[in-house]
Formats: sequence, C-alpha cells, structure tokens
Amino acid sequence: MSALRPESLLHRLPDARRYLVAFSGGCDSLVLLHLMRALRPRLSATLQAAHVNHGLHPDASRWAAHCRAVCNAWDIPLISHTLNLDPGSNLEARAREARYAALAADLDRETVLLTAHHADDQAETVLLRVLRGSGVSGLGGIRRQRGLGEGRLARPLLDWRRGELQHYAGIHCPHWLDDPANQDLMRDRNFLRHRIMPPLRERWTAVERGLVQLADDAAETDQLLAELARLDGLKGAASMPLERIQSLPEHRARNLLRHWIRDQGLPLPGRRRLVSGLQALCSAATDRAPELVWPGGRIRRHRHQLYLDRGGPPPAVPDVVKLAGAEERQLSCGRLRWQAGGFLAADVLDTGDVQLRFGALHTRLVPLGRPAKRLGRLLQEAGVPPWQRHAWPVLRTPEVVLAVPGICVCESPAVTDSPSGLMPLWEPDPGL
Repeated sequence: MSALRPESLLHRLPDARRYLVAFSGGCDSLVLLHLMRALRPRLSATLQAAHVNHGLHPDASRWAAHCRAVCNAWDIPLISHTLNLDPGSNLEARAREARYAALAADLDRETVLLTAHHADDQAETVLLRVLRGSGVSGLGGIRRQRGLGEGRLARPLLDWRRGELQHYAGIHCPHWLDDPANQDLMRDRNFLRHRIMPPLRERWTAVERGLVQLADDAAETDQLLAELARLDGLKGAASMPLERIQSLPEHRARNLLRHWIRDQGLPLPGRRRLVSGLQALCSAATDRAPELVWPGGRIRRHRHQLYLDRGGPPPAVPDVVKLAGAEERQLSCGRLRWQAGGFLAADVLDTGDVQLRFGALHTRLVPLGRPAKRLGRLLQEAGVPPWQRHAWPVLRTPEVVLAVPGICVCESPAVTDSPSGLMPLWEPDPGL
C-alpha cells in the first residue's frame, strides 16, 4: 500500500454533493479531516464535520470545544450533537447506536458520511467475530460503504494501519485527543488490541493486511450468497411458502433462511439451532406446529407457510377503533389500508359510525355470495394462522358487519357494484 496522501483517497470517495466527516478529535478522525481539507480544492462537493458529544466522560465538553477550535481554524463548518444516555448495561453499544442515529439525521441523498476506521480496526473486528463464531456476513467486518439514513456511509482509510495514520498526524496535525477508555482492558476490543495483536504482529508482520483481505473476500462472498438467496425466491415479506425451502438442497435452504431473517432486520440464530430448526420445520407432520426460536427471532409454520417474527410478547390489541372515512390506520397489531374496485360503498364510510372491532371470533356474518359463518371459521378457511385470528378485525357499524378486511365484503346495504367501491385490506403485525 502506498504512503498515505490526500490524493490516495480520491478513488475511495463515493460521488456526493456534500462530504460529512465524523470528527471525534482523536488521531484517526483528525487525519481524515485534514486529508479531506487538503482535497477540498479538487472536490466538486462541500465539506463539513460532525461531532457527537456522548456526555459519558468528564472531559466530553472539552473535547467538543477542541473540535470546534480545529474546525474554526481550518474553516470547516461543524455540526454538533449532544446525547443524553441513561446509565446501565450495554452502554457502549447504545452509545454507538445513538451516535449513528444522530449522524444519520444529518444526511440526505446527496451526502456521504466519512468515518476514519482503518486497517487495525478492521483486523480487530474480524478477529472478534471469529472468536464469537460469526458467519460469512460477520467476517465481512466493517463494510467500506453502506447506506445510512437517506445518504451513504464510507470508510476511505480501511487500507492504512493505525501507525501510518499516526505518522501522518505527527507531521501534519499533531494535536489530537486520546480517550482513556481505549486503555480499559475489560473491553474486548481493547484487550485484543493491547494484549493479542502485538505478539501476532511480531510473528506475522502483515496480519492486519491479511485480515483486511479476508474481510473484503467475505463481504464479496456474502453479496454472492445474497444474490443466490434472491434467485432461490427471497422476497421482502414476513412469510414464505414452505415449498420454497423444501425444494432446495440443505445448504441453500439455510442460506435462504439466513438472508430472509437478516432482511427482516432480525439477529441470526446459531448454526446448530438453525440446522435442527430447519429440519423440524420441513419434516414435522402436517398436524404439528413446529417452531424455530432463538433470542430475537422466531419462525412458525402453519399449513404450508412459514412466518417470521421477532418473538417475545405480542403487541397490544385494542377492542374498538373508530374510523373517519376510508383512512389508512397503523395500529400496534397491524395496518388497515384500502384498495379500489371492491364492493363497499365509499359514502357509507363517511357517516362517522364505522369502526374496527377486534376479538370478535364468534361473530356470525354473511360473506357476499356465500353462506353465513362465524368469523373464526372464516379466518381458518382463509388460511390465517391461529395466532393472528384474535387480532383480525371486522369493519362494522353498530348495526351490521360491513367487511372482514382482506377476506371478504359482507351482505349489507353498503354493498355496491359501482366502480367506485372499496375493499379494506389488513396487514397483521409480524409480531403477533
């Protein structure tokens, strides 16, 4: 790798109208800001910095003042954020999430956030994930680019080591801040950095380069596996036909499940649990209701369909919700929306008497053109899973049931054959 110079970053920067440098005042972010300042005449984008004050250290206000002073001296506009985090467990992880949330709010479609992660950070991340039993996705480590909020996040320094950044800073910008928390050996990353990496580096001098290359290869492999999952039928839905899984070889079925889980924003189960759970989902008798459950997620089977949710307590279900016309409503247990071309007269919805009523499984109703049935039986015949039925609403006035959203319109004076008719639809919350 060539010596660190401003022009080294040019082909590592995504196109943007504005670059926003995450600036903590430490050596790494100071070097990145200095490099971007040197590049500013050659960029067709504006340059800003953003500092996040977590308020977790007695010197936090002094660090924020230092960042303001540097940006003022370098004529770089600075955006400042101050967080108020509650003490407690997982403070470091919560601080990181809050920091990225604050920075994401600063981004638009034409802005790229730049962070100063480098090769040593990448090597430590990959080793930590190896020790924690991570899969291919985890071994991809710190991604060079990804979406964040409405914009993008990029790490242009991943090919340079910490020592190279410190050498650059010693020459060009020697006044940086050191966070004493980086010496706390109770933190896994610090223990790895100070106790494990030095002897590895003595034996294998290019250990960081090798781990960076491993991360790049793993990220590329993960992208190929995601493309394979899409070819095998991955869609952005919380349910999936069981047949889609059963038709695949085991290794491709596991890959499809992993990417389905990840795409829904849930943590992945361990390999052993995934293997045994997949076998149960695919081979259990038709009268059984197998589940794959792990911390943070759950897959349930009903008939020939798989349903994915986050597990835990189900969302609250109201008794009655009044409606004002054909309005879309997002509730804790699901979402009501409307589709044109149904058989429900739109003017009936403007009377002020229409409501959604829940927990009415024993209600007897008459679907249009079909025999009378209880709601529970109708939902069963429609293939609605048992755990969703108690939270499936009926649309009604005080006198009559008008429709079961997403299932049928009922016999009533509100039925119309006009093209302006509506059909209510119901999307249950996946957590039910």
